Amino acid sequence: MITKKFNFLHTGTNNSKIWYNYFCSFFLSLINFVIIMTCLIKFVKYVNPLRNIKNSDYKTQKEYGDKLYEKGDLTGAYLEYMSCLKSLGVKMPTCASDFVILTTWQFIRLFIFHLRIRCKIYRKSDPNTESKASNARELALFFNRLNQLQLTTETNPVHGLTITLYALDLAHTAHNMLNHEDMTTIYLTSALRIKQCSPRSLKFFIRYCLRKGKQEWFKSSGESKQYNWIFTSFGTQYIIESDFRTNKIMLIDDSIFTQLPTTANPLSYLLKNYQEYLLLQAIQSLVGSTSKFCETKKTSFKGHDTINSRYGDNTMASNAMTFISMLRDSFCPDHNNEKTEWWINVLEVFVYWLLGEDLKAQESYQRARVLPNGLESSNDRLPKAFYLAMQSKFLSMQYCSNFGSRDSNDIINICNVSGNCLQECLTLNKITSVRKINLMFQLLTCDWILETKTQLWEAEYMRADKVVNKQVPSEYLEKFQKDLNSMRHIIEALQIGQQRIYLYEAVCRLMAGVAPGPTQQLLDRSLRHRSLRSSAICGGKDKSNIYEGFERERATAIYIACKYLPTALICSPGERVGMLAEAAKTLEKVGDKRKLNDCYKLIKFFDGSMDVLD
Repeated sequence: MITKKFNFLHTGTNNSKIWYNYFCSFFLSLINFVIIMTCLIKFVKYVNPLRNIKNSDYKTQKEYGDKLYEKGDLTGAYLEYMSCLKSLGVKMPTCASDFVILTTWQFIRLFIFHLRIRCKIYRKSDPNTESKASNARELALFFNRLNQLQLTTETNPVHGLTITLYALDLAHTAHNMLNHEDMTTIYLTSALRIKQCSPRSLKFFIRYCLRKGKQEWFKSSGESKQYNWIFTSFGTQYIIESDFRTNKIMLIDDSIFTQLPTTANPLSYLLKNYQEYLLLQAIQSLVGSTSKFCETKKTSFKGHDTINSRYGDNTMASNAMTFISMLRDSFCPDHNNEKTEWWINVLEVFVYWLLGEDLKAQESYQRARVLPNGLESSNDRLPKAFYLAMQSKFLSMQYCSNFGSRDSNDIINICNVSGNCLQECLTLNKITSVRKINLMFQLLTCDWILETKTQLWEAEYMRADKVVNKQVPSEYLEKFQKDLNSMRHIIEALQIGQQRIYLYEAVCRLMAGVAPGPTQQLLDRSLRHRSLRSSAICGGKDKSNIYEGFERERATAIYIACKYLPTALICSPGERVGMLAEAAKTLEKVGDKRKLNDCYKLIKFFDGSMDVLD
């Protein structure tokens, strides 16, 4: 096969013909480019589907929709606003091809605005730019409200992305006519809509909307604080990583943990979900269960290092206080945060109890001792049960320190009332779908009840030499067993924390004064994972994986075993002190300083010195 190579330097080649061919190709490409750019400019300038803003039908329908919106009829307002689209000449896509064409056209307009071409075209060629910008402002707010109503009603959001892009396009056209807060709201609502419609394919566009919203928000010079939480690194990451595609979960407005500022703005629901998410992470930190997302992202919180230096590095207290601080930062002075504030105060009481800071615990308790009206009148009995459990635990600590004015029977009665309220919650769990945050607070409530009864039993019925002072009443044991059964139901639903069951079963046997052998086995089970076969209480040398997860419960089991089990069940004379030293290290690791002090006292009781810890 013979191929001919053109050589521009060769005298035998027709150079003029070659140059002519290349010039023609270049000239045709240039003409095509000019035609495309001219059409694009005309397209941007003259192709405007919203030319009928002065239509009388549109104005009448919009005014009626505004009245319905002000009355709180969001569904009626949404339907009325949708009917306005016909008056404006806007047709929603009816098939996939129409959707692709319209969406592509909208993205082209947004891209041209991003290149700052479109604004120059309008300024140079249109003498009525200011009037059109004013009209665009009105329509941008209209489409944004339509977008918000579609997100906050039960209506199936079929044309959500189309409406979102209209709102963004018009907001760009009327940029100078909109204040920074309105621009921020449009960007954030658009990000939320795109997150629901196309969370993966348009992830870059979600980040773009959040970045532009942040720029607009900080131009407002801090006039309001309602969106500050979104632009923290943790808040932004929460929006990007979380799943908002299920409207039924997104639109739960009846909550005992948070309160919606308004039901018409989807960003209010987003804030509510964010606050409940932080509240869940805080209580998970206190009961021994953590989130992988939060373990990797909480270090981005600006006060994380300060909290670690004060409450310990990665302890229960520091983790909980990190999320509590982020919760407080999400509050807006213009909104009612009474419910969330109360739950935070109660969790702070627990944190200060762990740290042994009784004065700070007293201050937080004073703020939490009055149950908010919204929780007092709630059909859910969890707030009442949680409140009474906190009250009984607080009074029990005062009683054991000889500072309280209430006797043990009064405290036990409060525990029993709390347990009855918790029983109502568990009955409701069987017939309704219960959320994880509710189960976590139910678990902590039950844990406080059982812990308080255990503490009172030690103070009332046991002496320092572990000899039973007087027999525990059968009613006391029955109520304890009833609360223990409640914990079984909660842990069965959560599928975590089985160690707690073994621990309190062992305590119940100690109260009853039955044979210590099975009690020792229960305490041993609370120390070990199912995969471990050797005894952790007696004779086990490898205890490296005893304390993986729920360390506080395992350390408590060791403490109870060493304090109350007979000497015959401990393998060697030095076993108690060695086990207590191991438990003390664990308690120091998790940050439970109160239990740590009790552990030190017991070590002194058995050994007479602290040298074993060195």
